[in-house]
Amino acid sequence: MAVLDKIRSKGVLLVATVGFALLAFIVGDFLNSGSSYFNKSREVVATIEGEDINIKDYTASIEQMTEVYKIETGKSELNDEMTTQLRNSVWESLVNEKILNAEAKKIGLTVSADELSDRLIGNNIHPLIQQRRAFAGENGQFSRPQLVQFLNSLQQTPTSEEMKQQIEKAKSYWKFWETTVKNSILQEKYTTLISKAVNANSIDAKMSYEGRKVSVDVAYVVKPYFAVSDSAVKVTSSEIKDRYNKEKEQFKQEANCGINYVAFEIKPMKEDFTEAEKWINGLSEEFKTTTDVAGLVNSNSDIMYTGKNYTVKTVPFELKTFAFGGKTGDVYGPTFMNDTYTMARIMESGIMQSDSVKLRHIFLLPKDEAKADSLVAAIHSGADFGALAKKYSAVKQTADNGGEIGWLQDGVDGIDKEITNSAFSKGVNEVFTIKNAQGVQIMQVMDKTPARPKVKLAILERKVVPSSKTYSKIYNDAKEFAAGMTAEKFETVAKEKGYLVRPATDILKSTDKIADIPQSRKIVQWVFKSDKGDVSDVIDWNPICCCHHNRNK
Repeated sequence: MAVLDKIRSKGVLLVATVGFALLAFIVGDFLNSGSSYFNKSREVVATIEGEDINIKDYTASIEQMTEVYKIETGKSELNDEMTTQLRNSVWESLVNEKILNAEAKKIGLTVSADELSDRLIGNNIHPLIQQRRAFAGENGQFSRPQLVQFLNSLQQTPTSEEMKQQIEKAKSYWKFWETTVKNSILQEKYTTLISKAVNANSIDAKMSYEGRKVSVDVAYVVKPYFAVSDSAVKVTSSEIKDRYNKEKEQFKQEANCGINYVAFEIKPMKEDFTEAEKWINGLSEEFKTTTDVAGLVNSNSDIMYTGKNYTVKTVPFELKTFAFGGKTGDVYGPTFMNDTYTMARIMESGIMQSDSVKLRHIFLLPKDEAKADSLVAAIHSGADFGALAKKYSAVKQTADNGGEIGWLQDGVDGIDKEITNSAFSKGVNEVFTIKNAQGVQIMQVMDKTPARPKVKLAILERKVVPSSKTYSKIYNDAKEFAAGMTAEKFETVAKEKGYLVRPATDILKSTDKIADIPQSRKIVQWVFKSDKGDVSDVIDWNPICCCHHNRNK
């Protein structure tokens, strides 16, 4: 899945010098002990157009791209394959960006602030912004009010640590697309400039035309190689050596290695399942009776309780019958399925609520808050809300459109809960006010989608995972196997202990994944620092512990 519309056509950058170490190989351990100067030099993972790229900057870009991907897809976790794709995408984009900016600087090519603003929030919004699902309206198409609402949310004063983190993520998301749009505009300018600078002149055209008019007839004789006797041809050692030296670069191969390894899978033992069953049964009675459901769930569950309303389509499948067939206070479970214990409690049933509500607002800065009551009274008396918004609202983007914000969806993160709670509880044309540190918003419900059945559920879900005791046992088994191990004993001892020895061949410095082992870069780094016959210590991560020895290099 494409996460980023990458800058294209870097081939038009005719003169570019990119000197870099093999990035994926050296990203691992840059901050070892030693002199500060030495450590600083190791933090440089690449040099592009004379500019050093620091590992911290590269890592920050990966983290930013990861958050963008999560927002774009709605996923909270990334698998190894997607993580590798994101890392490669960030690297390619970084190279393209640095080369492009260096070439553009040479010829004085820039993107002005006004030009960028026009393509981000003006009258000529860039397709990269229009295609973002975060700025889509009820019909799935780009919505300017939705974009304005998103940008307004970035200016909110956080009232909690969670809200602060959400705003920071949203700012990082916007900064990513702002930078991407800027680079895209610069690429368009550069490509246009180069394409218009390369033209065929009259001499080229004439030569091409004349060349197509000339034709000749040729007669030739062929004698195949196999018809020539080997004894008729003599090749000296010096000729062979000369030919070898001339063409050896064409057949140069990247260094590769092969290993044998033993993997120790970290998975729950019988004791972990017994302990988890005891824990869930001990919690079930409190779950049924507590008045602080949110506190209990959020302290124990893999799923946080936010007061979300579920529809028939959004409720977990195994809870559908219970959720829409029960009443407030009913409890489900505990049940055990797919290594997971689940309980659910109906917090509120019989809810009939819209999925989306269309709003407009008049935003008053703190210095104008005194006007709020008069404006609300005027609206109730029949004054035109849109006209008042154009005259008094401090948010120009929405004011020019009669204060219209657009459609807000129920349950979407990043939107002020006070606004959504009030909006979904009001009828069409009803007016309400929201006050915070930024000022006062006078809001009106313009329209709502038809109400549908919903239920408020608290779900307590806990997947059985290996305990620290289990992890320690598996880790100690791996350490015992690795202790004093040699290449000669590797397969014999593994067979005696019942461990499976697996081979992995053709490992390159750029290899991201070995077999189905997650985070294989640790192994690749060890392989290319070791010699043939070396045996590693335990290389551990979650969920695999691995011991292996170098086969060839």
